[in-house]
Amino acid sequence: MITSKISKNYNFLFSTILMLLILSGCEQNIERRKNMTKDQVIERLKQIDEKQYAIIDFLADSLLNDIREKVTAVSSCWLDPDKNLSSNAAMLISQLDEIAIIPLMNTSVPESITKRVWLIHTITEAELELREKLIAYLDKMLEDKSSVLIPEPIGREEELPKPRRVCDEAYMQMRRLLNTSEKVEEYYLNVDAYLDLTDDEKDKEISKVKKARVWKKFIEDFD
Repeated sequence: MITSKISKNYNFLFSTILMLLILSGCEQNIERRKNMTKDQVIERLKQIDEKQYAIIDFLADSLLNDIREKVTAVSSCWLDPDKNLSSNAAMLISQLDEIAIIPLMNTSVPESITKRVWLIHTITEAELELREKLIAYLDKMLEDKSSVLIPEPIGREEELPKPRRVCDEAYMQMRRLLNTSEKVEEYYLNVDAYLDLTDDEKDKEISKVKKARVWKKFIEDFD
C-alpha cells in the first residue's frame, strides 16, 4: 500500500514537472511563439499528451492573443488622427470578417459620431456574415442521416442519451440559433420531445425547417 502511494505521488510529480517543462519551453521565446506557423502549431499539438488540458489552454491563449494583438493594433490605427492611416486601417478591418468582432468591441468608443456609426455597422455586418455561413453549414448537415455514436454511461444511474443522427443535431442547433423567441427551458423540453419521434417524423420536421424555418412546439402547455 505504501508502495502504491509512493508510485501515485511519483506519477503526479512527474506529470506536473513535465507540464511545467513544456510550458516553460513555450515561454522561452515569446516572439517565436507569437508567430508560429501552421506546421509549428501542428507539431506542438503532437507533442502534447492526451488530457493535458492546461497546455492546450495555454496554446489557445497564445494563438488568440497573437491574432487579437494584431487586429487591436490595426483598430488603434483606425482611431489615429492621420486620415490616410485611419482610412487604410478601416478598409483593412472591414475585410477581416469575424476575426475583427471581439477586438472592435473592446475598442474605446470613438469621439467621432461618424466613427461610432461605422463601428456599429462593421461589427454587425461581420456577425451577420458569420451567422449566414453557419446557417448554410447547418443546412447542409440537415442532409446527413448518419447515426451519432452514443457513449457508454459512466455510472449505473446515468441516463443514456437518446438516439440521434447528425441531421437531428443540426436541427436542434439551428432551432437554438434561429428560434430566438423560444425560452431556454422551452427549447430543451421541445428538443427532448423531438428526439422521442421516429426518424420518419423527424425527417418531416426537418423538411419543414428547410422550406420555411417552421419550428413546431412539441410542448404546448409550457408556462
